[in-house]
Amino acid sequence: MNHLAHARLAGPEPIDIAANLMGDFVRGRLEGRFAPRVEAGLRLHRAVDSFTDAHPVHARSRARLDPPFRRYAGILVDIYYDHFLARHFSRYSELPLESFTARVYRALLRHRASLPRTMRQVAAHWRREDRFAGYADLAVIDRVMAGLATRLKRDNPLAGAGEPLRANYLGLEEDFLAFFPDLLDFARGQRGKLLNARTAATDP
Repeated sequence: MNHLAHARLAGPEPIDIAANLMGDFVRGRLEGRFAPRVEAGLRLHRAVDSFTDAHPVHARSRARLDPPFRRYAGILVDIYYDHFLARHFSRYSELPLESFTARVYRALLRHRASLPRTMRQVAAHWRREDRFAGYADLAVIDRVMAGLATRLKRDNPLAGAGEPLRANYLGLEEDFLAFFPDLLDFARGQRGKLLNARTAATDP
């Protein structure tokens, strides 16, 4: 999943939000590298990504994309789903989108010292642009795709990857609305398991 979804799935505590958003900036083993609560958030991020990639509805969304975008379908569908999450946010949160995203930016600022160095500048950029609330706007999706295209070394079609979203909008929206409740249930269960495991590990 993409950033807005990971923030929503993290739970309400600032450290959990920051840790889950760190997931795309941390590679390799986790054991012994982070505080237990941060490690739990990183493990939740990875579990959410694995669940998403294996889910048949996400696979159906990926199959909606034609070449040359099919090669990048996993990345693109995750971003498209953030668009639909932003558009339908009131279904999945008691907070309005703007209030929720303000909470996210405060969490990242509060735990800035714990963020990977490569993430700190990115997080500041998210905050300046109000990127997470902006996912509701197709023009922002276009800018995200253009930025993604420049970060890949090889030639790619991603600067135009807003077009498959527009062309398959209703189908992708239907997929998202079918998929996200499953992901919410999964993440809720995983959070409980990870926090219980953390508590058991710290008990005398």
